[in-house]
Amino acid sequence: MSEHKRKPGVAFWATVVVVVALVCTAAYVSTYMWMVKPVPMAFSTHGPVERMDPDYTGTTLFADGTRDQEFWEKVFGPAHWIDRRLRRSKWVIE
Repeated sequence: MSEHKRKPGVAFWATVVVVVALVCTAAYVSTYMWMVKPVPMAFSTHGPVERMDPDYTGTTLFADGTRDQEFWEKVFGPAHWIDRRLRRSKWVIE
């Protein structure tokens, strides 16, 4: 006699997808928060700037300032856009 094994249903796979999405989002946001540092704009050719720009060049495990700023600005662009709206006081020079 053969046993009929139940295959995982839609609810199981939906739960797997949600858990994976939450873990990936948490890892992305945590990495952004760990790497970003607000840096005030000291001068501009158009006058004083009243904002701070993100800096992702901090210390790595191997050397200081070896992170590629342009690459991380693209990777963390969506997180930074949300961060500027949620934590306005962190990104504005008063």
